Amino acid sequence: MTARVFWGFALVLIGGFLLAANLGLLTWDIWATLWRAWPVLLVLWGVSILLRPLGRPGGFITAALALITAVAVLGYAYLYPATGEQSAYDLSQALEEGVENVTFDLGFGAGTVTVDGSAGENLLASGRLEYITAGPAVDYSVTGSSARLSLSFASGRWSVPVGARPPSWTVHLSPAPVYTVKANLGACDANLDFTGLTVTGFNLKTGAASTTVTFGNQEVDLSAQIDIGAASLALRLPREVGVKISMSSGLTDSNLQQVGFVKNGDDWFSPDYDEKSVRFSFQIKAGVSSVNVHWTG
Repeated sequence: MTARVFWGFALVLIGGFLLAANLGLLTWDIWATLWRAWPVLLVLWGVSILLRPLGRPGGFITAALALITAVAVLGYAYLYPATGEQSAYDLSQALEEGVENVTFDLGFGAGTVTVDGSAGENLLASGRLEYITAGPAVDYSVTGSSARLSLSFASGRWSVPVGARPPSWTVHLSPAPVYTVKANLGACDANLDFTGLTVTGFNLKTGAASTTVTFGNQEVDLSAQIDIGAASLALRLPREVGVKISMSSGLTDSNLQQVGFVKNGDDWFSPDYDEKSVRFSFQIKAGVSSVNVHWTG
């Protein structure tokens, strides 16, 4: 790769970054992190000189390395920007009179998130949502006796500056309604404690996360669908309910047999499943992960 081609390639990358910033795909403070990576240009230039005797194949190798390096540096700058201030949003959503069923949508990326059932009187939800530069998007609507509460990161960057404390959300829900919970989590540490709540539907998607989900005793059945990637999942379940787990997985480690589950076909059943009046059903799709059940009560 000649010097002219090398610097032409570098200009194309820089121009692409500038265009992305102008279109709002990147924030301008990302450049503070990109600037710290400028020695990469010297490394790539040195590689191109070393591979020059190979001719055209050496040029292709250098171009491929340059492209991979550009993607890696941009990804790092996006996830770990050099600047940014931490702020907080105080959540306080009133519980409308007559609301009996609530769909709770939770979208969270990197950081820690905690959910429990300790909202104050007359509140559907309360808590504190800490964030970096892009605050949370809070949507609430009511139709008859049903309501929907959605908490997610607003559009824009929500990544963590180097050296800063990552975002941390604490959400308290009212124990009064019946819930359908939909959680879409990224690379985070999540503790979803539904003890004291009634949950009939649960949908969880996680990336590289460590997630603990706790359910308490309730008088109705639960149907759950869980899709996890390279993650760990701990299910804390009451002994008083019957539990069925259907699991399709890649390389997944679990303790189901150790805690008393019996396998029948592709499904695992808790002890005395057929005798239980309330039943929890889990459909779990897992990648390289661990899935463990812990009995409570």
